[in-house]
Amino acid sequence: PDFPSRSIGDCDGMRAILEWVEYDARWYGEQGDEMLMRMEALAKLLNVEETPRTDILSQRVLNCLGYFHDQPRQRFGFIYAIPSPKSFHGAPKCYSLDSIIQLSLCESADAPRPVLGELFSLAYGIVRCVAALHEVGWLHKGICSENVLTFSPTKRDAHQHVAASVIAGFSSSRPESSRKLTLGPNNTFIFYQHPKYIEPGAEFERRYDFFSAGIVLLEIGLWYTMYALFKNGVLQLPSSEWSAEENRNILLKKYVPQLGERMGKCYQDAVAFCLDVEANLGSLPDDTEGRWATQKAFRDNVVNPLGRCFA
Repeated sequence: PDFPSRSIGDCDGMRAILEWVEYDARWYGEQGDEMLMRMEALAKLLNVEETPRTDILSQRVLNCLGYFHDQPRQRFGFIYAIPSPKSFHGAPKCYSLDSIIQLSLCESADAPRPVLGELFSLAYGIVRCVAALHEVGWLHKGICSENVLTFSPTKRDAHQHVAASVIAGFSSSRPESSRKLTLGPNNTFIFYQHPKYIEPGAEFERRYDFFSAGIVLLEIGLWYTMYALFKNGVLQLPSSEWSAEENRNILLKKYVPQLGERMGKCYQDAVAFCLDVEANLGSLPDDTEGRWATQKAFRDNVVNPLGRCFA
């Protein structure tokens, strides 16, 4: 794959992805014991025999075959089975959505953009997967285009397979009820993190997953990445809540409106809901009733409308 924390190989006669979860001194002692239990719980959640799946999670999340502890290098390795579509000739290769978009932006590559119907299928699959994870009590915490994976015979053909992409990058995931220990924001995905989660010590909330998903939906609709906007001087590095809010305002005022003519008003409104999630949700308590209301609002304003988009 094109992401340094992943590699592809063989496991028990099948092709598999190895995804690394690195840790540091915070993992020792009592905190380390809790994190170990979290890794175990995550492996069980993502294994289809331990946690049987139906509907969207069976389509959009790879089956975790197991994990192991590489103690000398302070990391865990999670092993995921790679699907093998019969239409592929040879072993499928893995590409991130981010790299597929970047290839299209490269003038020398002459790589086509996916057809509109497949972009709608991809967007709908992502938000349904987020909603399904929340319904089983897990926060993803790492939603970004680098963690949306497409399997294709070649990179240039990958645009034809994005509709079947899967969600990966569960290294920061945790049960929503587990707030005792949090590792805080991961700077690798800083352009996808909610402004209020940028600051040290901030606790993650499920609506922050909505924000991250909204950024990915924006990238899909524009077929342009946040990193490209940063490189071109449109966005600044979100090193503080203030700078992250500045970026959000730019995206809401200048780029979300561009989605109307490209993807339709329904898609535009769904992205706007995700990026301005506090204004749209108001102040809801972080309890069972508040989470239910938050989830219903996400389904009513994002999941269901995107399900009606087609081409």
